Amino acid sequence: MSSGYQLPFEKSIYEIESRLAELEKASNGQFGVSELVRKVRRELDEEKRKVYMNLTAYQTVLVARHS
Repeated sequence: MSSGYQLPFEKSIYEIESRLAELEKASNGQFGVSELVRKVRRELDEEKRKVYMNLTAYQTVLVARHS
């Protein structure tokens, strides 16, 4: 999802994705970190659902043109 331009209402998604990338890089299959990665992935899914289910008509157009 990382593109050059971020829409303001997607900021929380990009922050979680960044945190997830750092965790995945550091995990190397370690049990405790792997569990944390799974938790952050679930958090990311929930945040995406929350953000994209509540878009205004204008925000929907922005997302469509953003891709």
